[in-house]
Amino acid sequence: MRCPKCGNEMGNTTVCAACSPGTLVASPPQFPMNAAAFDKPVRTSGLAITSLVLGILSILAMGVTALPGLIFGIIGLVQTGKQSSRLAGRGLAMAGVITSSIGLVVFGIAVMAALLFPVFAKAREKARLTQCISNQKQITVAILMWTQDHNGTLPQTTSFSTDMKPYIPSDQIFTCPTASASEQSYGYNNAVGGKSIRGLFTPDNTILFADGGDSNGILTNESDIVFRHAKTASMGYADGHVAPVHESAAPSLAIPTH
Repeated sequence: MRCPKCGNEMGNTTVCAACSPGTLVASPPQFPMNAAAFDKPVRTSGLAITSLVLGILSILAMGVTALPGLIFGIIGLVQTGKQSSRLAGRGLAMAGVITSSIGLVVFGIAVMAALLFPVFAKAREKARLTQCISNQKQITVAILMWTQDHNGTLPQTTSFSTDMKPYIPSDQIFTCPTASASEQSYGYNNAVGGKSIRGLFTPDNTILFADGGDSNGILTNESDIVFRHAKTASMGYADGHVAPVHESAAPSLAIPTH
């Protein structure tokens, strides 16, 4: 330390011996040192680490661990945010909150999909059934037109496909939208082939056409009917109407006699 008057080195004393013996020189101010200000966190918050782990798992596990991860992350943020806290890991806690929130969104989407999928599937199948009924309506009308042109005689099963070609505008009408590639879409009732429509006692209960059929598109017994539309099959009748029939109704291919 030097004297402010003469510049002489005074050492650690506050009195300059060279220029003014006895002169007091103010010592530089001393500031108390706060040891706590230099303290560093000694460990990382376990809740922050747990929150991040659960948050990552929630994304991979469709949000199963998202809620506890979010709770632990919030608690970890509170703990590490206190001024007196000696815990580190605030960034980990924040990352845990973010990943857990994403997991909750994923979980919500999964739940909504699980709830709505059956609804959409049912609506889609209903639309397909409507298209199937439309197809069979055109086929049934074509059968009746052919029958009218042939003195009231229904088409033979052996020549059915050939007989229908002039009356059906597109082969696509013979394709059920629900049938797989290995399935026969529709079948013609073998019991009515070559019969006179005038001889049918109850044409409104006599099946001409239905979902299913063998490889030749013929219905020879009830097991050939395929209830592919949510346990329902569309069927065309000799009076011209087409209706969906549930498998519990046990429809018969036999020509009613009363």
